[in-house]
Amino acid sequence: MFIMRMIILMVKRVTLSKKRPPINTILIRQAFKYLRKGSVLEAVGCLEQVSSGKRGPYVDYLLSVAYLKSDRLASASDIVRNALRHYPDYAPFKEILTYLALKSGSSKEQVIGPIIQYGQEYPESRKIRRMHKRLLKSKDFAKFQRKLTLEECITLQKPPAAVEATHFKRDRAAFNLRFRPSNAAIVALVLIVVAVAVTLSVVVKKSVFTQSSSSSEISTEHFRLDNHRYPLIDTEEGGSRFSYSNEKQLLEDYEKSRRYLKDGKNNEALVILNRIMLSNVNISVKDRVAFLKEFIRRMDEKQYQPLSADKLIGDSALYSGFYVVLTGKINNYKSSEGSTVFTLLINEKDNQFDAVAEVVSDTPLNSIENGSTVTVKGEFLKAAQNERIIVRADTVTAE
Repeated sequence: MFIMRMIILMVKRVTLSKKRPPINTILIRQAFKYLRKGSVLEAVGCLEQVSSGKRGPYVDYLLSVAYLKSDRLASASDIVRNALRHYPDYAPFKEILTYLALKSGSSKEQVIGPIIQYGQEYPESRKIRRMHKRLLKSKDFAKFQRKLTLEECITLQKPPAAVEATHFKRDRAAFNLRFRPSNAAIVALVLIVVAVAVTLSVVVKKSVFTQSSSSSEISTEHFRLDNHRYPLIDTEEGGSRFSYSNEKQLLEDYEKSRRYLKDGKNNEALVILNRIMLSNVNISVKDRVAFLKEFIRRMDEKQYQPLSADKLIGDSALYSGFYVVLTGKINNYKSSEGSTVFTLLINEKDNQFDAVAEVVSDTPLNSIENGSTVTVKGEFLKAAQNERIIVRADTVTAE
């Protein structure tokens, strides 16, 4: 759908008027419209095509908001902090920094100072003042942080009235021509370029997120940690469950997890990645960890291991995403055209069992029924409050 919209947009812009605005202006205005109605993918697609040379702060502003809407906090933070070096007086960035501070901070005391500073630097922002007041009144910072939304912190800025005056490059002359039969070649060329781009995009995604069935070798070379631009850890943070006293320890753990992935040991890697996620690292590190966890989830070949229900219930956060093997008896079996759910009485024997698992499968499983003894291989998601573990099944095999 997005590709078709972009094709239509580009074809329409081979117009009858020589007074057509520059292509960058069109992309920026279109990106704003997409963002305003929640079409984040389309907005990013437009903004990433804008010429990079002297494009002004508004493009970086819109792109950082789009990244925030897609939960790419580290990418948004990098854009804003780099843009502020060139455009220190562009005040709307302060609302983005306010949101980032509130979402990445570990306590009220840690973030109150930056919020006061951003409010002074952008006194016109009602949202920063409101966040300041709400922060002071909040008694549970973790709850306040969890419920905070982007819209509560950021007012989406409209494009400048003369957006083409913000040092954007003009279009090539070909796009100012009247539409004639000869322009069909331009349209055909656009279609070919788009088709090639889509094909390359698919190939790249497959190379990043899939694994060959004949080999456990995967590539995470583009996802190393860079400790040259900013600190990777907060050595003064005492509220995290795990703590790194220096970046060397963090880098050793992170590289160890990547080595485990190359060796096909996804569970060993997951435990390390979860420990990093629960530690005093900054949001850019957590961004990379989240990517690697998603990387594991998309692997075709995974290592499944038995793990006691006591460990899964007792330390749900540390083992989140662990690929387990569970054996037991089925109860409360329900199946529809698109999914299957059932209760698994783990290690059941003579009506005695170790624990209860709620198992969900994205495909119907018609070969099993209540009372069947099965082996489940799947991803541990979390432990519910009733001490039942929740597992997404990859395979269910009857004994």
